[in-house]
Amino acid sequence: LNNTSVTTVGNDIAGAANGGGGGGAGPQAVSASKSQDYICFCGKAFTYMSSLSAHMRSHTGERPFKCRFCSKQFAQKATCHVHERTHTGEKPYKCRHCERCFSQYGTKSVHEKSHLGLRCYQCPVCSKMLSSPSALYTHKKTHGERQYQCPQCPKRFTLKNYVKLHVKQVHERQSKQHPCPLCGRVYGYLGSLQVHMRTHTGERPYQCKHCDKAFTSRGNLICHERTHTGERPYQCRSCDRRFAQRPQLVSHEAAVHKFSAAEG
Repeated sequence: LNNTSVTTVGNDIAGAANGGGGGGAGPQAVSASKSQDYICFCGKAFTYMSSLSAHMRSHTGERPFKCRFCSKQFAQKATCHVHERTHTGEKPYKCRHCERCFSQYGTKSVHEKSHLGLRCYQCPVCSKMLSSPSALYTHKKTHGERQYQCPQCPKRFTLKNYVKLHVKQVHERQSKQHPCPLCGRVYGYLGSLQVHMRTHTGERPYQCKHCDKAFTSRGNLICHERTHTGERPYQCRSCDRRFAQRPQLVSHEAAVHKFSAAEG
């Protein structure tokens, strides 16, 4: 490092990580500044002492930040705050191009690239450009083997998540039946029955922000509002086509690119 003062965190913190006490003042006695690097005994370097302290928890296993709503604990305060949004539903990061909001800044940034048409991630197998690391990961699996088998039937999939989706949509749905008490229709999920019941009661609790239409489910409202915003968040994995609704994407990929419905 040129013109840089380096503080190496060696045996003192390494001993603490293994349950021993360190001697001497240690790195805590050194004030953090941008002109110094703080180096962990594992080799990673940090500009600030606070960053090193947070990193050290990956060695000690310490998780001092507890969720206010459940028993989960976290090594970093910021990670705890992001997790708590799964309980509160808070989505503070709004897309600059549409009405969608997100609980994490990184997720919002990836989404915004879908509006700009930016594709910065290249598949090493076929050279196709993708808009996000997650899209690249999913796409690369289309080149691989179907190594994940359903535990309840012979079907195989390229991703673990596809197995979970398949089990939920096929096997769990068959084992959990929720009949409507008014018309007898049967639903695989209690939530689906609750939405259906509104067709009997006439309740439409989800109001469009752009017109006077109201809907029985939040999903129908979101799909409708895209007719106002023009948003098409579902992008084909093999071409440039985009769609406002996921079923449209699944149908397109199955008909044109021969993807199976379970991989949609």
